[in-house]
Order: sequence, then structure tokens, then C-alpha cells
Amino acid sequence: MARAVGPALLTLVVLDGGVPGWLAVGVLFAGVGLATPALARWALATRPAPEAEDRAPASSGRAG
Repeated sequence: MARAVGPALLTLVVLDGGVPGWLAVGVLFAGVGLATPALARWALATRPAPEAEDRAPASSGRAG
């Protein structure tokens, strides 16, 4: 849905909005850019731990 509606909505806001439209798009992109690191940290912190059988045994790299 976002791929279908997004470009048309963005074009409408920028073309019909003039300078305020461009400013709104700029604020949107800046906000998303500033929020991304915090959202990535949250996603990593709340990621479930892998199951014990999914882990491969660690090897020391030495023979014998």
C-alpha cells in the first residue's frame, strides 16, 4: 500500500504545497533520520534470544 500511495502522496504534497510542502517533507525525513538510531537500539534490545539448539558449538580452531 505504501509503495502504491506513497509516491503519489509525496508528489501531491510537494507540487501542491510549494515551499511549505517541501519544508514538511524535509521535517519528515529529518525526523525519521533522527529516530532511526534509537529505533534500531530498541529493536536489538528487545530481540528474543536464540534457542539453544539453534546455536552452533564454538570451535577453538585447533586440531585435537
